[in-house]
Amino acid sequence: MYVGQAFPIGQDGETRVRGFDLAATLAPGETIVSVGSAALACVAGTDAALGLDPLVHFIGSPEFLGTQIFQCVSFYDPQASLVGNIYTLAIAATTSLGQTIIPWAQLQLERGFGIPVVPSAEPPSSAEIILLPTPGPAFVLPTQGGYALQDFPTIDPGETRFVGFDLSSALSPGETISTATFILTVLSGVDVAVNGTPGTYQIGSPIIGGGIVQQMLAWPATLPDLGGNLYALSVSASTSFNQQLLAWARINIGGLT
Repeated sequence: MYVGQAFPIGQDGETRVRGFDLAATLAPGETIVSVGSAALACVAGTDAALGLDPLVHFIGSPEFLGTQIFQCVSFYDPQASLVGNIYTLAIAATTSLGQTIIPWAQLQLERGFGIPVVPSAEPPSSAEIILLPTPGPAFVLPTQGGYALQDFPTIDPGETRFVGFDLSSALSPGETISTATFILTVLSGVDVAVNGTPGTYQIGSPIIGGGIVQQMLAWPATLPDLGGNLYALSVSASTSFNQQLLAWARINIGGLT
């Protein structure tokens, strides 16, 4: 999940703790229960060491405290070979609802003056963190049926998110939703798994609460590469008044660029 802004420009040679605050993204009562991994990718410029070891710029492991997730990142670079590089930093968090949220943002390095030093250990938990807030994206779309007139926020490979529709305005007084079925359809790109089984990537059964129907989808982080694919997520909901409500919206799969 792109957080919508970049980190403040970093200094070549610095070691700082950077991370994200997921407060606005989490549902009421939802908490972070673990952080899985952090990833740093060079998207502009050259970083030969990173190509050999994806963890070369990390000190310690990612951590979390409350709604904050963070990682110590060190750019020890005595030859100033990293000046001007642009990176993406992503950290994966698992929540109490079973979601996997992977916020990411870009970080550019400018020339740092002075003599860089290799840290002997990672900073303590009380160290100042350069935090970016994550947005509160709309993964439940209101609709009376048919196309929801808006699409879901972009989801990145490796994320597990609840998505769904609010069909309240399509229900009569006293009418309730009794069952719901979700399917994915590939609109552009290649996904043999979904073409063969539209229920692929679904975790558990649909959740129905009032007029809202939701389904958890887990998108693979590794092959097949789904970055850039476009899907239609549709729901077919049966009601207590023997109506059949159909709704859909698009989901775009992004990437750390």
